[in-house]
Amino acid sequence: MTIRLGIAMAALLAATPLVSMAEENAPAAGETTAMVAMATFNDMRIEQALTVIGQQAGIAIVPVGKVPGFRISLSDRNVDLKTLLDRICAPHGWAWWQDEKTIYVADGAYYRANVLADKAVEKVFRLEYLRPSDVESALSPLLTKGIGSITADDRTGKMIVADLPEAIEHIERLLAELDVEVPTAEGAKRVAEMERRWSEWQELLVPARDLAKTEAAKRNDDQTVRQEGPLSREERLRRHEERVRSIIQERRAAVSDKSGEPQAAEEP
Repeated sequence: MTIRLGIAMAALLAATPLVSMAEENAPAAGETTAMVAMATFNDMRIEQALTVIGQQAGIAIVPVGKVPGFRISLSDRNVDLKTLLDRICAPHGWAWWQDEKTIYVADGAYYRANVLADKAVEKVFRLEYLRPSDVESALSPLLTKGIGSITADDRTGKMIVADLPEAIEHIERLLAELDVEVPTAEGAKRVAEMERRWSEWQELLVPARDLAKTEAAKRNDDQTVRQEGPLSREERLRRHEERVRSIIQERRAAVSDKSGEPQAAEEP
C-alpha cells in the first residue's frame, strides 16, 4: 500500500504546477497596479528605496520583520509596481502584501507566522481505501512550512488537515485520485475461483445435454425401435430428460470430488 501510494504521489506531483511566491503575492481586485518611472538604487537602505518607490506609485510601502536594515542595488525604469516588488523580494525569499492603503515587505518567516497563519483553515477527510497514517507521511511535504499540519487516525479512517485554502484544495484533488479501490490478492483469487466454477458448469451442462441427445437418438434408432416399436414424441422427450439428469448428477459428483465442495446445478 505504501509503495503504491508513493508511486502515485510522485506521478501526480510531477504533473501538478507549484505556486510561486510571486503568484501568491499577486494583487487582488482593487489593489494598486501603478507604474514606477525610475527605480535606480546603489547600495541603498531598503527603507529609503521603498519610500522612493512608494512616492512614485502613490502608496506607502513599509518593511517589517527582518527586512529593515538591508541594503539593495537596483536599476529599473517604467516598470509596474508589482513586477518591481517581485524583483526586490525574490532574491531574498521575502514576501509582500497589501493591507488597505499600505504595502508591507517582510521576510518569509514573518510572512508565514503573521499573515498566512491567519488564513489557515481546517478540513476533515474520510478515507475509504487508504490508511490515514500512510497518507500523512506522503502528504506532509506538501504542507505550507510553519502553518500546515496533518492529524491521522487509522481507527476511524479520518485525517484532519490544517493549512491554507490553496493547499487544502491541492490535497483534496490528490486524495480524490489516490483513494480508490484497488483489487487485492485475495479479491483477485476469489474472482478467479468464480470464473473457474462458471467454466466448469458450462463444461458440465452443455456437453451433458448434447451427449444425452445423441445417446437417446442412438438408442431409439438401434434398440428401442426393435424392441418396443416406434416411441411417441412425449416418450422420447421424457427419456431424454431422464438421461440428461443422470449425466448431470454424474458430472456434479465428479466436480465435487475435485473441489471438495458440493456443486449445485439447475436441472434443464
